[in-house]
Amino acid sequence: ILAPPTDKPVSGLSYDPRTDYLYAATGFGNLVTGSFTSQGVIVYDASSGDVITEITFGDGITINDCLVTRAGVYCTDSFNPDLYKVVLEGGGRLPSTPVVEVIPMPGFGMVPGFNANGLVGDFDGQRLVIVNISTGVLYSVDTESGEATPVQIEGAEQLFPDGDGLYLDDRTLYIVQNFQNKVAVVQLSEDLTGGSFIRNIPGAGAPNPLDIPTSIIGFGNSVYALNTNFLERVFGNPAEVQSDVVRLQK
Repeated sequence: ILAPPTDKPVSGLSYDPRTDYLYAATGFGNLVTGSFTSQGVIVYDASSGDVITEITFGDGITINDCLVTRAGVYCTDSFNPDLYKVVLEGGGRLPSTPVVEVIPMPGFGMVPGFNANGLVGDFDGQRLVIVNISTGVLYSVDTESGEATPVQIEGAEQLFPDGDGLYLDDRTLYIVQNFQNKVAVVQLSEDLTGGSFIRNIPGAGAPNPLDIPTSIIGFGNSVYALNTNFLERVFGNPAEVQSDVVRLQK
């Protein structure tokens, strides 16, 4: 175990190799405790597991995922059309007093229930891609203005409902669709405002090892999805259910 457990479920992780800090989004405590208070990120020393600091954004929000960029750590809020930015100094250092900016996202379509989920982008942090888990719309977000515009997708599939974790490999985007039990592959444009649907993993007729996956990462010729086995946890025997990682060919 890297770090002792806390009473706050972690919904997203992002690592900064400049400082060896691991940022953990802790926005889903409300689903377990019924509390919407003290949402934000916990910052860990990735080598020792020690807590560096906990940064609280506020109450009444649900922080879902986070992404380290050159000048800040961006976080999505599933219940509000806002982007949160933890400001970083040179070399990825945290200020002695953490600074959190709230960036409204005009143009980000909201529906009842969960909305903004996974996010990806280049290290320069100028533009992000965020998925709305309920509508399946991918948004391209200008982090300076906050303006969100739907990514113009061509091909057989243009919406990605149940879109959860995202992984960006250069300009190839992998979208975990949790209750769909699949990973959609989209080739994005250089400016992250358009793209083309390529295929689903696994393909039609192929064996499917996915069981409500929520997160995804890539290495080499493979992507790795985290199975939650959610339905078994809820309706089966939760004490005997374990999450597992599934390797899929890119």
